[in-house]
Amino acid sequence: MTVLTGSDRTRRRRGGDVASAGLVWGLSPRCPQVSVAGDTTITVRMWLRRPTAMLLKPAYPGASIADVAFLEDGRLALSMAVPAGSTNTGERQLREPWMYDPARGNLTQFETRDSSPRAAAVSISPDGDHVAYLLPGPSASQPGAAGARLKEVWVASAEPTPPPVRVFALPSANTSSTPGSANSADVEEVHDLAWTPDGHHLLVTVRLAAIAGGYAPAPRSRLLLVDASPEQLGPPVELMTLPAEVVSGSYTWAPDGNWVAFLTQATSGSGGNNFVALCAVDTRAGGAISGFRYVADLGRWSDPAGAATQLRR
Repeated sequence: MTVLTGSDRTRRRRGGDVASAGLVWGLSPRCPQVSVAGDTTITVRMWLRRPTAMLLKPAYPGASIADVAFLEDGRLALSMAVPAGSTNTGERQLREPWMYDPARGNLTQFETRDSSPRAAAVSISPDGDHVAYLLPGPSASQPGAAGARLKEVWVASAEPTPPPVRVFALPSANTSSTPGSANSADVEEVHDLAWTPDGHHLLVTVRLAAIAGGYAPAPRSRLLLVDASPEQLGPPVELMTLPAEVVSGSYTWAPDGNWVAFLTQATSGSGGNNFVALCAVDTRAGGAISGFRYVADLGRWSDPAGAATQLRR
């Protein structure tokens, strides 16, 4: 007797028919083989399961999905780029944190005590309970204002009780050097941020924005490990200084949660292309040179973000 139900096919054979030779299932060495000596019901999956696909769209017209990553529980963390509030071409495009639950099909905005943050960069923690974001200094009128220097990293909770906490801040441009800056003649800004897999720290990228005299500087970036817990805030740990700019959102973490690979870009002369390289750093090394690897040259790219996409495939 043969019964087909859904994606399963069930066959029932009397053991006497196969007692001498046995009943063998499987068309290849990888298939299971079963010898039947009596009345036995065997269920064999004959059809491949089809994956369920969901096309994610921006939350509202004019917005776009800038980045997406899986959380620990299988939900998706999205960075939603919102349209500029004016026609000023120098204005930064701000982003909002959103979350998508594949099991329920719900797309919801990440809410904090005050409201959902809208900032130049946002990143949801691996457990989905906190969001980190970048803001300019207190003197800036708007988070995305043209020329506004990003100086601060804030962390907010999804719980209604704790207020947002500033976990890192660069010094003012006219102050002396501090543990968060390179030297007093440099003007830096926070460029990007990402959570470590354990959710205890933030990988913060700081880039050189200007030098003394207002001249355009050569590219330079610093990678900092910043405490993300308000109860255990300490000085940032400088992991590495690179003569290039780190490509935003290009981070890929090793399974041990310590090493992180990322892309860097540097101007390669005329033509508008950038020289892209793959690097890696060990967040446990505390800035020691042994914790850095220059992995590979990836050639010249007009769009370094495209190199990051190709690398992840």
